[in-house]
Amino acid sequence: MTRTVRFFSFSIAALFCQFIAVTAYGQVPQWCPPAGMMMKGKNNQGEVVRTMKGADPADSTVCVYDLTGPGAGINYGKTLRAIYLWYPLQNFAMTAETEQRARAGLGAILSDQTKEVSFEMTNHIPGAGTSWSGTETWQRTGEASIAVRPCGRI
Repeated sequence: MTRTVRFFSFSIAALFCQFIAVTAYGQVPQWCPPAGMMMKGKNNQGEVVRTMKGADPADSTVCVYDLTGPGAGINYGKTLRAIYLWYPLQNFAMTAETEQRARAGLGAILSDQTKEVSFEMTNHIPGAGTSWSGTETWQRTGEASIAVRPCGRI
């Protein structure tokens, strides 16, 4: 599976609504959108609203947010955590080794240390007995400008 460094609509908005100082892996304290920022997106179940709580104080690569809206599904009203706002830590439980590979891989791409990175991931859905493994490949393909509505805080 190949992914480009682009995110769901609410994640893209977060990139443009704040100044992101990504200098090197492990030094990304401003990666997560600030507490209070609301990001809205849609999926096939309806609107999804992320209300950001900022970075996890113990791990700046993990963004913390509350999820609401009809599109939130089983996560409605829950506080969630995701590596670089991309890999959710509750829904797709990962081993410590897989988490480290995800942090290092995305950190290298986001800090422009590399143009492409691949890493093996093994995930499972807690309580479902379902697991899968595969290679995640991310490529930095360039920059693009997009228009974003003004960002607000609650």
